[in-house]
Amino acid sequence: MARHMIHTQRLELNYAKEELARADQNRWGEIYEKELLPVMEEIFDRYEQNGIHLRLDRLDLNLGSIPPNLDLDILKSRLKNQLEDQLAVSLDKKLKGKDFEKRSQDSNDTSFPSDEESHSTWELFIHLLRYGSRPWWSSTSKKPSLKTVLQALIEAESPKLIEALKQKNFTSQEWIRLIQVLDFQKTYDLLSLHNPHFSVNARRLYSACRKLLVNNWLTKDQLEELLIEFFMMDLNPFSEKSEEEIRKFSAAIFKPDLETNSDFFIHLMAWLLSKKTPEMTAPKIREVGKELLTKSRTYGFYRSWSSTGERRESLLKKFTEAYLQYSKQKVKEKPKRLDTPKPQSDEVFTISNAGLVILGPFLKHFFSNLGYLEDKNFKDQSSQERAALLLQNLVDPNAEYAEEDLLLNKILCGIPIHRSIPVKASFSESEKEESASLLESVAHHWEALKTTSGSSMAKGFFPREGSIRTIDAGYKLQVNRLSIDILIDRLPWAISIIKLPWMDQTLITEW
Repeated sequence: MARHMIHTQRLELNYAKEELARADQNRWGEIYEKELLPVMEEIFDRYEQNGIHLRLDRLDLNLGSIPPNLDLDILKSRLKNQLEDQLAVSLDKKLKGKDFEKRSQDSNDTSFPSDEESHSTWELFIHLLRYGSRPWWSSTSKKPSLKTVLQALIEAESPKLIEALKQKNFTSQEWIRLIQVLDFQKTYDLLSLHNPHFSVNARRLYSACRKLLVNNWLTKDQLEELLIEFFMMDLNPFSEKSEEEIRKFSAAIFKPDLETNSDFFIHLMAWLLSKKTPEMTAPKIREVGKELLTKSRTYGFYRSWSSTGERRESLLKKFTEAYLQYSKQKVKEKPKRLDTPKPQSDEVFTISNAGLVILGPFLKHFFSNLGYLEDKNFKDQSSQERAALLLQNLVDPNAEYAEEDLLLNKILCGIPIHRSIPVKASFSESEKEESASLLESVAHHWEALKTTSGSSMAKGFFPREGSIRTIDAGYKLQVNRLSIDILIDRLPWAISIIKLPWMDQTLITEW
């Protein structure tokens, strides 16, 4: 038997009188679970074909008038006939669709399942990239993330991924998400697929930069972070005008004649140092430039450095001018993300940190103590995003998270759920101390916990499966209850309705 997913089930019955409808409500719930749902599962199994995922965004079945004494076998027969008719049509359309090749009549042909699986992975990637949330039809057990799905596409050498990079077919929101899940190895693998010259050039550059810069001016992590930005710059469809100069040199990494580009290494070194080192005086810039250019001869750059004093002076002048140019470029506030998709009506998301809602009444004081707030609102976007990550740190003290796991965090911090946010963070000692103080305060005020510590309370109640549904008022959170959750009934504060000063949407909770 295959695994079938039904995102939302709705049984609608029209009654002449409200009291009759109320009286029958539980009876129909039992009929659906015990009589109708097994019929649906049986038919779904029958229409299953190896390697094909049939996904229907909506399926409406009208079973007609149902008198009180209607035989259940007749009702099940109506359901069976309607469902079979609709599935037959949907399956036929899919097999003839443009996105799929017709499967060969030869039973030994295994190409179709591979095509289907590849298409499904690409669809999942696009959804995660566009919305930052898992689609209802994705695996609830594997919990795919943008990072893991991107890795699968890279390993499969996906033609669609390569074409998307070539066409620069991303919105600003999608580009931000893509960059945020890249580590150095993943960037290297991705761009090696995109361009055959990249891998050789990148390996040589990385080796030289590590020997020249790491431990003297940059850490290894800082270098890799900057090289990711540099390598991806030429593919960025939304680069700033101020980046035109360095972007020109970024494009050279994809060309076979990198060694003949005399200004490339100078501009790369100047740009890297300007991003992370304190502003240097002119004499210091010359001193650093001289040291770098002298050492760079060891790695095959500027073999003519020692040829003439005039040549050396020319190179030093270029380095100084490039450093000053890049260091004067101010760090700008993140642009407004006008392309953020809005949640669809009645959309449902599954989450695994639903217990964070317990903290609702404490968050204003918590964020204020951390200096995140100003006039009861977050003082800037960076503080707002940091708050969302710090909440996740209370559930899982890691340094990097999957954005798909941060939906409730976004809601509690007033961030639109489909807006991209950073997924990496390192927290200061004061932030960690304030977090520990928050947990102890919650545990202390929750008298039913008696002597339970704050950290034990967090481990016991924050990791909870739940679902978030969009409603007219905002969002509705339904938490899957465990036996220990009888203590939730003894919370001395309300969590059923949460609307903090910075929240545009109300969060209604059922636990």
